[in-house]
Amino acid sequence: MRRWKIFFRFAFLIMFVLVVWGAISFSGDKVATTGRHTAMVSLDGKISASAHANAEDIDTVLQSAFDDADTAGVILRCNSLDGSPVQASYTKKFVYCTLNIRQFLSTQ
Repeated sequence: MRRWKIFFRFAFLIMFVLVVWGAISFSGDKVATTGRHTAMVSLDGKISASAHANAEDIDTVLQSAFDDADTAGVILRCNSLDGSPVQASYTKKFVYCTLNIRQFLSTQ
């Protein structure tokens, strides 16, 4: 009986340490600075010319992600329920044009 008590206490301690280590080590946004990686551009909130998420800023961030030689792919994560259709259209056209140019250049 005493051996099981020691075993379960030790198992609980190991699980507790793993949970605390996981919460500390993997919290927050971390950016990879070297090696091949996937770029993720997060877009939260309203897309409009006067908002934080506007077509010009989004295009600048996407351009830097596409231009990085170590970028294997780009993920555009959008969480936008409202905004200007014109600004969204500018961003969509920028992404399509950039992808078409890159696809054309890769076949040459």
